[in-house]
Amino acid sequence: MPDPTVARSFDHVAADEVEVLGRSALAPRRSARDILTEIVLLLPNVARLVYRLLRDRRTPIRRKVLAAGILVYVVSPIDVIPDLIPGLGFLDDAILATVALHVLARGVGRGELLDLWDGSEDALDLVLAVFDWGMDLVPEPVRSFLAR
Repeated sequence: MPDPTVARSFDHVAADEVEVLGRSALAPRRSARDILTEIVLLLPNVARLVYRLLRDRRTPIRRKVLAAGILVYVVSPIDVIPDLIPGLGFLDDAILATVALHVLARGVGRGELLDLWDGSEDALDLVLAVFDWGMDLVPEPVRSFLAR
């Protein structure tokens, strides 16, 4: 059995090997604190990416306006679901923020995103997956409108 503490690339590991080795051999379990730390460390890169996308001339104006409008709603004190309702009040803001960032990030190509991103490519993929997840929670007619 391979030593899980030894760092190595697993790009070459086939799916059947994952079943034989088990996920813990490929990626040891991490604590909630480690995951939270990684998320907090990503936030400055996400903020810089949003700022750069809003300023970049390659980002379509329509997407900039949509994203800015959604972000203004998120930070405004007026909400459809008040923030005083535990859990739900902040959840709608979090989903809308991911939708705004999805709209903004999908307005440019991958190469442009990599040019504007300060972190690793894997971290960018993770951030984009979160943006996509937020968009998946939006009803289809709204999603179609925003994706144009």
